[in-house]
Amino acid sequence: MSDLVTHAQLVLLARTLHVPVERIAYLERLGDEHLHELVQRFSARIYEYHGEMFKRIGRLIPIIPLRISLPLVQRVVPPMMTGRAAGAVGVDYPDAAAETLTMLKTEYAADCTPYVDPRALGELGDIMASDPLVAILNEILARKDYVTAGPFLEFASPRLVEAIEAGVRDDVGIIFSAANAYSAPAVSRILRQLLGGRFQRIPRMVQTVLEGSTELQYAAISVFGRCEPDVIAGIGDIIFSVGTPEGIR
Repeated sequence: MSDLVTHAQLVLLARTLHVPVERIAYLERLGDEHLHELVQRFSARIYEYHGEMFKRIGRLIPIIPLRISLPLVQRVVPPMMTGRAAGAVGVDYPDAAAETLTMLKTEYAADCTPYVDPRALGELGDIMASDPLVAILNEILARKDYVTAGPFLEFASPRLVEAIEAGVRDDVGIIFSAANAYSAPAVSRILRQLLGGRFQRIPRMVQTVLEGSTELQYAAISVFGRCEPDVIAGIGDIIFSVGTPEGIR
């Protein structure tokens, strides 16, 4: 795993604990695998601790129309609390969660996303129109919040990946986000789908990397090095077909 993945897990742990990253920087030596385990354990403990509150919120969903509750929520409820609750409530009321995302302002939804269980976002990608999720991801990438976008991509369904391929034009953002994603199999799955996608994004992304900054090239190598052999071979063929010897070197 790369230093980028380790740092991303450190940032996610800091968010989970609600502390500055600098306060727990010494934990970076644990590496990505142990930091990821800590994030999962603390997240599970938080949801367990607030479980009864989330259940009470869930029971209100069939009673209070979203068109009435959501404008108030966006004015008075901090995005952190909305994000935490949305991830938990979405498990029991996925249709309501999907409807909620279509009604939230994109900026507020993007503020909530760092605190939403990314698995819930992945599930919603299969039951709702993809446009709101793509709009949220575009907003996150515009903020250059690649640590948040990494898990977003990691749990994206094939249907959502196809929508991202069509609707997210930020190649640099996608590469940096993939470099921050924890799951190497998930990164391979997404790139494999893009290799066969109808929009043929990979050649353009490769060209972007060859012409990009050192940081972008480092991130791309980090992604490339964690891919499965068939994906490496497919992207490798494209690199040598679109790149010059000097650019590749």
